[in-house]
Amino acid sequence: MFMIYVPCANRQEAEKIAGNLVEGKLAVCVNILDKVTSVYRWQGKVEKQAEAVMIVKTVRKKLVQAVAAIKKQHSYEFPDIIYWEGKSSREIDEWMNLELT
Repeated sequence: MFMIYVPCANRQEAEKIAGNLVEGKLAVCVNILDKVTSVYRWQGKVEKQAEAVMIVKTVRKKLVQAVAAIKKQHSYEFPDIIYWEGKSSREIDEWMNLELT
């Protein structure tokens, strides 16, 4: 299983991207964490912004396509897309592979 962490401008953007990923079989599930506060440095200033965070669950063979789809739909100039491989149960792996074929 691969997990992709993506902050979005708001819940509506996250839900739109999530729906497209799941509908397009690029992700099996997307968790959306709403009302997250991000504090970051941008162009020399410290910024504070409310965001919604997506945690996208996909498989290795769909990772590159999923990241490309997120970038294409995202409103940020440079979306913060972080991914990593995680361990899951055999049952979850089987379910994910079945749903994403």
